[in-house]
Amino acid sequence: MKAGKGTTGKTGRVSLLILIFAYIGLIVADPATSPFYAIESALGTMGYALIVPTMLFVIAVAVSVSLGYIAIGIRFNKGEGGPGLVYEMLGIRSAVFAAASLIEDFVLTDAITMAATVAALISHGYTFELDFGAYSALADRLLFALVVAAAVSILMRCGDKGRYVFAATTFGFMILVLFTVFLPILPNAKELMPLAHNVHIPDTSALEGFAMIGVILFGAVRGFALLTGFEASVAGLSHEYDKPRWARISMGVGTVIMVLAFTSFVTYDIANTTRILELEPRQMVYCRLQPMVNWSQNGLIFESCRFQV
Repeated sequence: MKAGKGTTGKTGRVSLLILIFAYIGLIVADPATSPFYAIESALGTMGYALIVPTMLFVIAVAVSVSLGYIAIGIRFNKGEGGPGLVYEMLGIRSAVFAAASLIEDFVLTDAITMAATVAALISHGYTFELDFGAYSALADRLLFALVVAAAVSILMRCGDKGRYVFAATTFGFMILVLFTVFLPILPNAKELMPLAHNVHIPDTSALEGFAMIGVILFGAVRGFALLTGFEASVAGLSHEYDKPRWARISMGVGTVIMVLAFTSFVTYDIANTTRILELEPRQMVYCRLQPMVNWSQNGLIFESCRFQV
């Protein structure tokens, strides 16, 4: 009986550790991509000369934010998160506003993420080859959107098994991203990177003193897109109420640490690689009142529109 009980306890602890890593992988899926669009957003303002110090400043702010969320994850480890802290300090009405804004953030994040998935599929040439005349492209996008939404819904309904799938794809993505570490030392690095054309990157190399500081602070505002995913690290614990306290704290705090470590390392690496190789954003071709297009050797690979002021 003792042996059986010990075995069961050991198996339970192993399963719990797997669930902890799956939870971390699920939550990290959102902030794992933030270094890319944060740098893309800041580059158009900072130029190559100041992109690294700007993103280092953003990373420093991310460290201070993560320390706050680590404290929240230890104190409020049942999914209360930021709203729990607001409730304790300011009362129920303020907490309701905090919780409502958090729900809105999660809904928008899910919508944007699925829209980005559809855009990536379309940009790589996938199509259902539907024939609706002038509306064929729109029909393709709508059908892809329905397929992606259905796939996410099915995986979410699978409980822990669906979580394992999300976690596996997230960790796989994170591993693949690390190849950027080796880009600066490859002699043909620029040939490996599909570049856009006519992208305006300002020259800020001559700035000094307060002018340089002002530009860095202005660019950092655009780079603060990096600060995403911290709240989800502790708010997602509302689904883990049946887990031991140490496990909930490990999930919340572990996710915050993983988010900080990965985004900090990747952000500095990509910013430095962008500076060294003078890479251009792949999906940013500025235009005036015209759709942006991005051409490669395989033809048109992305369509969207952004306006240059």
